[in-house]
Amino acid sequence: MDALKAGTAVLVIESGLVVLGMVMDESGNGIGGSELSQYEKNPPGGVYYLARATTKTEADGFFLFRSLKPGDIVIAVQAKGFAPEYRTVPNQ
Repeated sequence: MDALKAGTAVLVIESGLVVLGMVMDESGNGIGGSELSQYEKNPPGGVYYLARATTKTEADGFFLFRSLKPGDIVIAVQAKGFAPEYRTVPNQ
C-alpha cells in the first residue's frame, strides 16, 4: 500500500488466451445474435462449471473471447430457433 501511495507500485498484467470462432447453421450460414457463455471446466471448490464470460455473435456469426485463462473451457451457444450446443475447447 505504501508503494501505491508513493506512486511507485508496479502492476503486472499477464496476457490471456483468445478463442474465436463462428456459429453456423446446418448449411454453413453464420447465425448472428447467438448468445455464448464461456465456462471454466472443473474449477477449484467442487463446482463443475463456473461461468467466466459471455458474448454475442456478430451479424455474420463470428465471436471472440479474450483474456481467457489456460485450461480446457466449455462454450455454450444459444440461438433463437436452435437447440443449445456445448463444446469443450482445449485451451493450453
